[in-house]
Amino acid sequence: MAFMNAGKNTNESSQKTLPEISEAVQKARVEMTDRLVDQAAKGIAPWNHKLDPNLGERLPYNPFSKTKEHDALRGANGLQLASVAEDKGYKDPRWISRSQMQERGWSFKTGEKGTNVEFYSPKGTERTQYKRDDQGNEVFDEDGNRMKETVVLEKSTIGAIQMFNLEQVVEGKFAKTPIPELDKAARQPALKELNETFAKSGIEVRDAMSGAPSHIGVQGKGAIYLSEPDKGNDVAKAQLMVRGMAAKALTLDTAGGWSRADSDRTKFIKTELRIELASRLLSDKYAIPNQTERLDDLKGHVAQTLDEINGKTREKDQIRFAARDADRAVTRVLDGNWSRSQEWSRNQNREQQPERSQQEQPEHPQEVKAPAKSRSKGKALERG
Repeated sequence: MAFMNAGKNTNESSQKTLPEISEAVQKARVEMTDRLVDQAAKGIAPWNHKLDPNLGERLPYNPFSKTKEHDALRGANGLQLASVAEDKGYKDPRWISRSQMQERGWSFKTGEKGTNVEFYSPKGTERTQYKRDDQGNEVFDEDGNRMKETVVLEKSTIGAIQMFNLEQVVEGKFAKTPIPELDKAARQPALKELNETFAKSGIEVRDAMSGAPSHIGVQGKGAIYLSEPDKGNDVAKAQLMVRGMAAKALTLDTAGGWSRADSDRTKFIKTELRIELASRLLSDKYAIPNQTERLDDLKGHVAQTLDEINGKTREKDQIRFAARDADRAVTRVLDGNWSRSQEWSRNQNREQQPERSQQEQPEHPQEVKAPAKSRSKGKALERG
């Protein structure tokens, strides 16, 4: 497995050593970025998809995970698999690794290829790999079999592992167990668990102004504003709770995820993309139908902005950063961690500006014509 340095370390004694990144990961990152920008332009990116638990729809997950069985795959890996599923037309949300497939005696269909996702191995990890000589050539035993060796990593690495959608898999004659049928049963909203999680957030529930739609705001402790029609609608309220918690959790870490050099349009796209991705994960967790309208009407601007940002560097692209921040926000929500991070505090000190929430930035930048229903809500986010 070939690796590349993630960055140069000019002063190893004072700077943190960055992990080595495999060439397969570098390639997968570029391919994912290009694919998602193209899908964003067409309005078919993962964040544009509505998932309805009543139809048993799910985000990509590993049904045989030892730690998070049936939990959606998060971060860039989850986004990668979702975008490939859209590209290939897979309807099955289940993905498994090659080793999990082999353990069960299954194989992938002729001509099918796996999708590379990333895995992190810290320094000191033992890893079994194919043995190579000093020239980098593989070493074979007397029977012609590839030889393996166990090595201890001297440096943290980010490598690639192949995942296969279950639509790519067949049992084969050596199958130890049959491939389970996909459970398409309706999922019931986990309202009790959601309410318990929401209660820890400190977000207030208020009445929306007469005639105003339901929306959220993240100033101060944050609040969700319920319209009269939505007060008796448990699902509508749950959607606001999910979005409100996602937005608040994101402000506690990154204060919006942008720099002062960003344009208003870039700030809007960066913030909204993170909120959409985090809300999507939480909606899947609590079996709540997700709302996707925030970026649907701006798909051309989303694609253009992401392309411009990603053009600056292909190793550190905005889409992966957005997925990472969304993952952190979801972890905050599920862990009930609502304290401000040191990163947030450093950002505020560096900017030398008063504390403010991400929604105090222009919600709809001048370069983008916002839907009429959203313009009147300044610093609030509508439910859709």
